Amino acid sequence: MTIIEKSKGENGTEKLVAKLCDDTFLKLWSYPNPFNSKGQELCDVLVVFENKVFIFSVKNIEYNFKKEKNIAWNHWKRKAIDESIKQVNGAERWIKTHPKDIYLDMKCTKKFPLEIPTDNVEIYKIIVALGAEEACINDSTNNITGALAITYCEKSVRPEEQSFRIIFDKTEKIHVLDSYNLDIILNELDTLSDISQYFKTKEKLIDKLSVLAYCGEEDLLGNYLQKYKEFSNLDVSLPKDVGAVFVKEGGWQKVVKSFEYKSWKKSLKVSYNWDALLQLASEYALNDKLEGSGLVFLGKSALYEMAKEPRNMRRLLAKKIAKEENKKYKGKDFSIISLPSSIENTYYVILQYPLCEHNEEKRENIKKELAILCEAYSAVVPNAKKIIGIAINSFSNKKYLFADFALLDCTQITDDMKTTFKKYAEQFHFL
Repeated sequence: MTIIEKSKGENGTEKLVAKLCDDTFLKLWSYPNPFNSKGQELCDVLVVFENKVFIFSVKNIEYNFKKEKNIAWNHWKRKAIDESIKQVNGAERWIKTHPKDIYLDMKCTKKFPLEIPTDNVEIYKIIVALGAEEACINDSTNNITGALAITYCEKSVRPEEQSFRIIFDKTEKIHVLDSYNLDIILNELDTLSDISQYFKTKEKLIDKLSVLAYCGEEDLLGNYLQKYKEFSNLDVSLPKDVGAVFVKEGGWQKVVKSFEYKSWKKSLKVSYNWDALLQLASEYALNDKLEGSGLVFLGKSALYEMAKEPRNMRRLLAKKIAKEENKKYKGKDFSIISLPSSIENTYYVILQYPLCEHNEEKRENIKKELAILCEAYSAVVPNAKKIIGIAINSFSNKKYLFADFALLDCTQITDDMKTTFKKYAEQFHFL
């Protein structure tokens, strides 16, 4: 592997979106300003993880208040929406037809580091359209946020065009974020699992209805959170006779003011220790300082498996680690935690050592112990397909935080290996 130099965005708006995408999708899987082999910018941010591809087009267009409303709106929409639609559709075509011809630079000397999926691929096209917030508020006293109204509908029931409403044919699966709800969507759905599940659920809903209309993306999100409260195992289930859904304005404000939401958000704080660990490892991988960095970009690493976890599971994992640390390891100088992942037949073995400074010899021994622990645990859970090993000193040790990772593919374990691993399990009292 070599050091991977990512763009940070070409202007202030692109830099803002790039930073938000780094936080939501993690630095290893989010890449601003990729290019095709013709040296043309493909999109403003490209995210690739598993079979999922997220294409972002970002436009910040100043709204001309000096022009008559319809003229000003049509000009803004053409620049901010229509040109972005053209860009994300063009990027989608290129990704499907030339998945290996994507680069990080205009001169096409730095290959895009991730493999673009070709089988069962899920592509989410996202437009970030900024600049019309004040105009939206001025246009209607009912618009309390300045968000853009969105409608997806069948051609037979398509309404007349009107200012400050974006109308899509229901076959056009394009998501629009604006000045008000950009931060909300990317901060509330801030894992790869959660945001892809939201867009997937929304697209299922669009397919099922003749009309889906809402006053702002945040209101649809508010409805989503109120109805499901959890971000996993979702399904779109509506009565058969429902053909249209209109989401009222203010749904998001209702959610954030609720006691349940505030309590839930408070409980999630510990989960961001998990993100911090992944981001730290991502920095090392991008700078080719992480052992086995190449496997990370091929999707064959502990980091890759850890990044699949939704927000609620990250909360449980990080809370378990913090709780064990607070016990001071029950008089020992280490602790061992084992628990299942949210991914079926995948398990974690987490080894904690309270190292306070760099000790190369000790670190090497910890790596070996972690590998043996994963092997031992495979004897305890015969249904396991993957075991993820994590060795860490302490989330609270901000001055010196170390982490080592291991991934055991249990499908490759032979009978002879199983016998050896059972002996390890007895040694560590796993059985």
